[in-house]
Amino acid sequence: MSKELKLLIREDLVMKSGKTRIEFLIYFEGKQYRVPTGQSIEPKFWIQKSELVDKKSDDATKINSYLSERKQEFEKYKRKKEALEENVSLEEMKRILKGIPLEDTKGMKNKSIYPTISKAFDDYVKLQKMKPGSKNNHRITKNVLVDFSKSKYRKELTIEQIDYKFVVQFVKYLREERPIPNQQNTVAKRLKLLKTVLRFSNRIGKYNIEDPFSNYPIELGRHKEIALTQEEYSDFKKAKLPAEACKSLKLAKNIFIFCCETGLRFSDAMDLSWEHINEKMSSFEKLQVKTNQSVFVPISNQAKAILIVYRNQYKDTQNHVFPRIDIQVMNRYLKDLAKLAGIDKNLTSHVARHTFGTNLGASGKISAYMICDLMGHSDIGMSQRYINLSKNELQKAMEAVWNKNA
Repeated sequence: MSKELKLLIREDLVMKSGKTRIEFLIYFEGKQYRVPTGQSIEPKFWIQKSELVDKKSDDATKINSYLSERKQEFEKYKRKKEALEENVSLEEMKRILKGIPLEDTKGMKNKSIYPTISKAFDDYVKLQKMKPGSKNNHRITKNVLVDFSKSKYRKELTIEQIDYKFVVQFVKYLREERPIPNQQNTVAKRLKLLKTVLRFSNRIGKYNIEDPFSNYPIELGRHKEIALTQEEYSDFKKAKLPAEACKSLKLAKNIFIFCCETGLRFSDAMDLSWEHINEKMSSFEKLQVKTNQSVFVPISNQAKAILIVYRNQYKDTQNHVFPRIDIQVMNRYLKDLAKLAGIDKNLTSHVARHTFGTNLGASGKISAYMICDLMGHSDIGMSQRYINLSKNELQKAMEAVWNKNA
């Protein structure tokens, strides 16, 4: 990284006009490099201490303004490279100090000055403090956008090419053209992340690109809580896997059951280590990945049996309880497991957490305050919904009985 930039005049090269060149001196990787500014001045008007032209010179205002601008562009370039953890380029620094735009390089006329979709996402993630789950959401959204871009335009677009039409076509792709179409809330999530990254990239690069979302409202779907009933959960546990079932399918089933028994989010199941679990395997306590709040959960016999399996069969250098599995892979296998169990619901990893809360509420023995503690909610209102969900299940059950006896 360049440590220092100085301005000086070439007193050893005085021209016939009596003037001498003003040059930049870059200290870069232990060496010095001179870069001409294209400006010249009589030596008597140069103030080396301030690195400025004396106001007594008629050209002082013009030259000082130009030199100040070049310095500012140089510092801006360095800060951006540092923020993105990228190496500075000597040639790029020279071009900036000469006042030559970086995108004007010969032989690179077709190269866009704008970042690609994937670079814009990568740069945004680098500069933000994100939890692993958020990073993963940005990674998935980036990959989906790049796949769409390449399938629709046969190349990965740069950010200035993303317009209103792109957004409309992307939404259609998510809803109708993907192998597994996305629900409205997932579509909204993808669009929100794209909108945030575009605006950030526009600001940091000062591109002044038109916002494709200025006339495109992002609509959330109606939130629908999905949980397994006691009967469905029992069917899920009893579901027999095919003899040729892979390890990942078995892992997905075990993690889902463990989360149904403990109320853990998928991110916390992946983060769970043996250090969180007491010696008797009767309970665990850990900080939640999403909220950073502590949660204490007693361990059921079913959950304990799963822990014993992985304690004996799986060894991890990070002391994790469960082998690594991607959430998208997990959710795909849950679709297969739902079919095997005869469950007509869209199972995802988060359904396990809702199942835990709903079954606690249905028991009639656990208050909303206890559910709040067990699930690590910051607001008891979030826990109260599981009591209401349980009442709805009871209502449906009674209606089924009444219809049968009618």
